[in-house]
Amino acid sequence: VVDKQAAAISEHETLLTKQQETNKSIQDFHENVSRELVDLKLVSKTQEDTNAKQDECNKDLTTRSEDLKQELQSQSVSMGKQQETLQKLKVNLQEQLEAFTGHRKACAEMEQKLKNKIELASAEVQKHLSEQSDISTNMKGEP
Repeated sequence: VVDKQAAAISEHETLLTKQQETNKSIQDFHENVSRELVDLKLVSKTQEDTNAKQDECNKDLTTRSEDLKQELQSQSVSMGKQQETLQKLKVNLQEQLEAFTGHRKACAEMEQKLKNKIELASAEVQKHLSEQSDISTNMKGEP
């Protein structure tokens, strides 16, 4: 009976040791799972922070893109107005050139008319001087 009890106690001690080893393994497993859970929570928090920063960057990029689109459209409108102004200036300069060319032509015609009048007047003066000379010569020839 004592041997059976001793064997039972020994077997019980062996089972108890195995149970303690199992409990220690389970405890180690729980500690590892807990550490991994903490690590996963840190990774998750880091990912959330990264996502939040990415969202903020995306919003900033979207805002900047919209600003650039508006600036580009504004510049496009401004360039259109500048082209329109340049076209008006070109037309105005063309009109002034045509007017100047017409004025120059009119001046040249007037100059030619004045030259013709001067030539006629000069011929008249020469004619009168010649007539005066003839009269003077005739008067000298008479006693």
